[in-house]
Parts: sequence; structure tokens; C-alpha cells
Amino acid sequence: MPHNFSMLDTQFPHFSGEESTEAKLRRMQDYLFMLLEQLKYILSNLDKENFNEAALQEIKEDIAEDIVVTDVVISNTVITQNLYAEFGDIAELTVDRLLSANKVERYRNSNTSEINYIWIEGQSIKLMTGTTLGSTVQHRDRYGRLLYWKDSQRLAMSAEPTAFPVIVYDYHELCKAQFSFDDIDGTYVPRITMGAGSGTGNRDKLFIQKLEDIAKITYITDTDQETYIHMTDFVDAKMRRIKNVAIDKTGNQITVLMEGQSTPGVIGYTETGDSMTFTWPDGHTATISIG
Repeated sequence: MPHNFSMLDTQFPHFSGEESTEAKLRRMQDYLFMLLEQLKYILSNLDKENFNEAALQEIKEDIAEDIVVTDVVISNTVITQNLYAEFGDIAELTVDRLLSANKVERYRNSNTSEINYIWIEGQSIKLMTGTTLGSTVQHRDRYGRLLYWKDSQRLAMSAEPTAFPVIVYDYHELCKAQFSFDDIDGTYVPRITMGAGSGTGNRDKLFIQKLEDIAKITYITDTDQETYIHMTDFVDAKMRRIKNVAIDKTGNQITVLMEGQSTPGVIGYTETGDSMTFTWPDGHTATISIG
């Protein structure tokens, strides 16, 4: 390998008419090898010392030209500028957690309307709703630490105390829907939970599950009663049984109170000498033959 660029010039092959073609090719091959080694050396040792200040700045600008969010510094405690200053919860944007609530921006804009956001953590995705009456609290990170603006410009947050606490509205938050996993005998089965519930256990919540050979829709009532629909080769539904029936032959209708219901339904019917035809409110009909 040449020690400097001057050797590339001095060793440039010059041929005389007395050299054979084979000798000329050998000298060209040696020179090409020397060029290759020099190129490897240069590319392996490039650093900022190889560029003047203007050229280095131009390269940096070309690289950063297509970046949408600029001037963002990420460390254990600080994310600055566009993301953190606007959302304030971007500290939750990690490999295991995402929280999209823009509480800081809402406080800055005096926006006390309902907030709806997504919360992803561990093995669950939650759709959250928060409401506020306008009272305020100091913002906290995922570990419960109070957050402060780094300085009066309010462009970056940190858990290090300063004279500028991060203030947000105090929200009452409910999980309106959740996509998660249930551990059923060592097998993790996806489950969808709908509704925030009444606040007591699973009351007033709807659950949807798809197991290996069955789909289940389960609803827990306000009185903690379970009603369900199970779908396999047929549909099995609780609250399908008749509790009492009143037949009005004059009015040609049947009043039916189903299990678990408090309001009866009305089914119309017609009768012949050997059959009865029932008509439901949605138009479905069923005919019973009488032998």
C-alpha cells in the first residue's frame, strides 16, 4: 500500500516499446492493486478532520433535510422540542409503553373538553376517556415522579426540580375498551372488553373471546348476573328460555316473558285445525303442525 498520494503519481505506469504485453499487464495490475488498497485506507479513516467546516456543514444539512421532527434530544429524562413540548406524555413512548394523551397542549390552550386517547402497555391496548372540571395538578412521569420544565422557555421536561413545574388539568379517566390476553390453562387467548363498567368488578361490561373451537360473547349485568352467547356448530344463548306465556286467542297474540327479562314480548299467531303459525315482531315466522 502506498504511504502517501505522491507515490500514486510516481508509480503511475509508463511503458516503453521494448516491454512485452505480458509485462505491461503485470505493471497495470500492480498499480490497480495499489489504488485499491489506498482507497480502502482512505474510506476506513475518514473523520471530520478530512473536511473543511463549510463542506461538513453542507453534508449535515443534506442528511437532516428529510427529517420531519428536528432538534429532538432523547435521554433517560429529557425529550425536547416538538414532541415533548406539545404532548408532555411522550416520556411514555418506550419499547413497552405508548400513551398518546396530549394533556400539556390542552392545558396550554385552556381546553377542558373530554380527552380520548390510546394507552398501550405490556400486552394490552386501552381506549381511554378523561374528563375534567378544570382543576389542575403537577404532571408526573410513568414512575410517579413530578415533572418540571427545564427552563422558562418550556421546551423540555425533566424530573429534576426547577422553578417551572409542568401543570396539567386533573382528569377523571375511564377505560372504555381494551384489547388484551387471558391466560386460559397456559394458553393466551385474545379478549376484547367493551364498556367502562359500573365501577364494581366486571359489572356492566361486555367481553368477546375467540377460543380454539368456540366464540364467546359475555355480558355481566349491573346485578352481577352473567348472560352470554356461545357460537360453535350451533348458537347457545342464555336468557333464551320462556319464563311465562299468556295466550290471547281472541287477539291472536302470545305474550312471552323470557328468562332474565322484565319486559315481555308479543308474538302474533294464527291457528288452523292442524297447525299454528307464529310471527315475531321482526317478521320471522314458524309453523307447528298439530297431529
